[in-house]
Amino acid sequence: MRGGTTGGPFHDGGASGREARGRRGRYRRRVPRKERILLVIAVVVSLTWVGTLRDSGPKFVTSARIEPPPVPSSITDRPGQVLVLVEDETEAPVSGASVRVLSMQDDRAYLAGAARTDATGQVTVKSLPEGEA
Repeated sequence: MRGGTTGGPFHDGGASGREARGRRGRYRRRVPRKERILLVIAVVVSLTWVGTLRDSGPKFVTSARIEPPPVPSSITDRPGQVLVLVEDETEAPVSGASVRVLSMQDDRAYLAGAARTDATGQVTVKSLPEGEA
């Protein structure tokens, strides 16, 4: 007898390895039919769920720009103007660039003027209130 002991946990009652496997089956415990059905259902549900997962496409951020409020209507004196030249890193003019001028009044920023540059990269924003810009 292999193993050297009799009656221990590995003792097969004197049967050869092939005979012992034939009696017990390949696995030591036979899974009841209900457990096998539940296992198959769990696998099918899991694979169905995994199969429905999709990689989402790129999400484009819509304009998240918060517009500052316009200058209060109580400020009627607006004699200022500013000439802006927009250039890229090679000092070439940038046409169509958005320019916004903010006016500081009582520690708050207000939109005093906005414009887009022309083909020469220039724009003049007029009717600006006096003060810090």
